[in-house]
Amino acid sequence: MSTIASSPRRHRPCQRLRVGPAACVAAALLCGATAADAATFNARSYTKTFPPTADNAQSFNVSGAVPQTVSSQSQGSLAMGGTQIDVVANARAAADLGGLHLNIDAIGSTLPSPTFDYAEFSAQARASGSFGDKFFVNAPSLALGAQIYATAGFAVYGTLGGDIATTGTVLDPSFQPSGGSNASWTASMNINGVRVFSGERSCGMSLGATGASAYNCLGDNFGVFWMPVVLVNGYNSSVSFDGEVRLAIFGTQGWGVTVLAQSYADLGHTIGWAGLRDVHDANGQAVTMTAISASTGLNLLDPQVSPVPEPAAAWTWAAGLGVMAALSRRRGRPARQTDKLHG
Repeated sequence: MSTIASSPRRHRPCQRLRVGPAACVAAALLCGATAADAATFNARSYTKTFPPTADNAQSFNVSGAVPQTVSSQSQGSLAMGGTQIDVVANARAAADLGGLHLNIDAIGSTLPSPTFDYAEFSAQARASGSFGDKFFVNAPSLALGAQIYATAGFAVYGTLGGDIATTGTVLDPSFQPSGGSNASWTASMNINGVRVFSGERSCGMSLGATGASAYNCLGDNFGVFWMPVVLVNGYNSSVSFDGEVRLAIFGTQGWGVTVLAQSYADLGHTIGWAGLRDVHDANGQAVTMTAISASTGLNLLDPQVSPVPEPAAAWTWAAGLGVMAALSRRRGRPARQTDKLHG
């Protein structure tokens, strides 16, 4: 697990107020930043594939005051003059107590035929969610309204991966295969209505005449991000966060060549609250306090994330297992390339 200091880009609202991030959070609370009495949960999923030519997009969005789960699946197959195309995409989103669990995957292939038939496939998948709650800050040893200084954690655990592969020999240089695979995550957290963290990571590769490139990743590493915050004794504070994973794949048949592309983003391990630490008063003395949510009972002093794979994280792979197994039998399945960190 990595511990990463917050950077200036993660405190733009505070920069506009010309104060530090911790003071900005305290100012927002005292100026009336509030959260709903009940916790809020939202989960969204989306998938779409080509073929078929008809729109087969599946999109779902659920919200409520209790944990929410939603899932989507799109798939298609098409035979064109001896060329077989198969593609499937899955998405699952769960907004749970203190954490989001997001999983997506897609795989597609084209098989060659003795006579060239232009064939292509593509797939998109998204899973996203949000969680919001408020908690009462109580430090018996301090006066009502006294400021309490702490470090709040936000965790992003998961894996991004994908690959592209071809088999066969191109029979005509004018008809080269092509393909692409990309997966990404974005996440942010707000304390008392002020954004204190915003992170992202994207990984991808493309297939050209020279073959597949490496799976390149840019952005924030997985891990726990720690930000200074100021709480006010005897007052409610609010916390909210959101996250999203996305992927896209495509492939175009080359004459005499099989093309297979796949991608996945497995953040079922959790995006969410990682707890409070280094709690102290204005004099630097350690403070004993509670930070309990009235609506959910969560203790915000403690981490609410799960840095190990959960049974639910395997859902998307199981949902498309039949199609993926069929594609793999038609050709040797390529080695999966990943960018990952398990806490």
